[in-house]
Amino acid sequence: MNSKSNNTKTAPPTSSSARLEISDVDPWENDEDLDTMYSNNKRVRNQPNAGIIESCLNYLQTKRGLTILFSTLAIFLIAIITSLRHDDISVPHSNGLSNKKFSRNKNSNNSNGIGETTNENDLVPPKKGMAYLTPREFLDIRTAHPGESVLVTGGLGFIGSHVVDLLLHRGFHVTILDDESNGHNHNAYVDMEMVPNDITVVGDLPPLPEGDDENGSSFPWEEKHKMHLKKTRTKNKNANGLEDDDDRYFTHVIHLAAAISVAESMNDPDKYERINYGGSEKVLEWIIQYNHRVAMLASGYNANGKKEKQRNMQQSDNKHHSLPLIRKVVAASSAAIYGDPDPSLLPLRESVPYGGLSPYADTKYRMEGLMRAFVEKQNEHNDGLNALPAASATALRFFNVYGPRQDPKNPYSGVISLFLEAAVNDMDITILGDGEMTRDFVYVKDVARAIVMALLQEGDDESSIGSNGSGTTPSPSMEKKHATFSVYNVCTGKSITINTLASQVKKSMESTSRITHLAPRVGDIRESRCNPNGAKEGMGFVSAVSQEVGLEKTADWFRLERDERRRRMR
Repeated sequence: MNSKSNNTKTAPPTSSSARLEISDVDPWENDEDLDTMYSNNKRVRNQPNAGIIESCLNYLQTKRGLTILFSTLAIFLIAIITSLRHDDISVPHSNGLSNKKFSRNKNSNNSNGIGETTNENDLVPPKKGMAYLTPREFLDIRTAHPGESVLVTGGLGFIGSHVVDLLLHRGFHVTILDDESNGHNHNAYVDMEMVPNDITVVGDLPPLPEGDDENGSSFPWEEKHKMHLKKTRTKNKNANGLEDDDDRYFTHVIHLAAAISVAESMNDPDKYERINYGGSEKVLEWIIQYNHRVAMLASGYNANGKKEKQRNMQQSDNKHHSLPLIRKVVAASSAAIYGDPDPSLLPLRESVPYGGLSPYADTKYRMEGLMRAFVEKQNEHNDGLNALPAASATALRFFNVYGPRQDPKNPYSGVISLFLEAAVNDMDITILGDGEMTRDFVYVKDVARAIVMALLQEGDDESSIGSNGSGTTPSPSMEKKHATFSVYNVCTGKSITINTLASQVKKSMESTSRITHLAPRVGDIRESRCNPNGAKEGMGFVSAVSQEVGLEKTADWFRLERDERRRRMR
């Protein structure tokens, strides 16, 4: 606790006139108790056996003594109360939102890093990186196991950058692959950024492990592919105590790279076919090839399918049997696949039939089909004695995602970012249509948490769309070598009209903007309301940030961005 003390002392009067001048403002001057104290002090000096304690007790009988006593007790009490609080430390938020507090609870053994006394608004320091998160923002996300490494396609984008922050916060190794078309949120703390790399180009995907070459290199990465190295790689011990190049091998994949606009897809469907369908197909095929290659190396074969020389066998077996396989892939789908549903189908469950109205929706739905086929293909090949561990897959159907880092200058950006950008500049807030369309808005950090929860879900706990209509029926008992496919809505379960949203934005920003209306946009849906029970029952996800709180957090970010732009212009 910072405190200031006033050490100023009043000099004793040097004359009677001076004494009269200060008597009106000095409440202790001419006090009878003060005279009593002087006489008692004189008596104490004449009694050699009297101690200092008696002198202090006599002093406390005066008004001044009592005042000092009670003031001291008050200060002492405040100090005790303050010491009972957390050991609060001010840190800058990674989003630049504000200086807040995080709690450093040294006695906590919780794998989430949350102490029992941590406040939900405190910021918790990361295992890696600079993203300080509140407990709600990494709720139910465990810390990384040794050697766990995640490939994130689209990791520089709006959603992807928040996913990367969360993964680093929990201690995972992260590699980003991105063509920089939808975001430039670079992160200096990831193991590697592969940019600008395109998922539709096979050569831009990570090279497959090749085994030991003549120079002893287990993975000649730089010689084959050009990439932007953001950080010098370091070796770390895996669970078996062996050194792995953690950025050269992967245990999980998050596939977010995509073309993302319903409106744009109406004008350029070929782009969406090439990226969202064709690119996803290449990523899934790469995962199968990667796992096959790692399993082959672990069995003592080299990249050419030949048994390694006897002198290298022992070294190879020790090294490659410890290499991780990709166990799970999570990909971004969309609520656009539901189209403009009949009101009788609301709130939307995962079992609702396809009703997409745009090439964007079509390519996302067909991507889900690729993921199902990806799982089936692995399981078909794993029925024999030489079955390999297979990668499970989960598709997440995002509803209307919003939050910090959403680019308002992109005409295809989310409606909340467009409204906030208009409000912060006191420009017209323009609504396409009558504004009575409903949407379920989900905060971006909730979305990131849903992605990582799905990623870490164990294979035996996964579910797939079933006949009960919820989208989640328990999978039958199976060996871990078999893969599973699941699909979940990611939403809050609450929806509001666009008119209500515009009013909330205007009020939150204290803006003078007018709310205006234009013609509706082709391909937009009228009513959207989500049933979140599938994700709740299937993987334990429940949104933790309300639309009101999320809007305020996003508004704070927009204000800071505006102020920063103004500072740069000076």
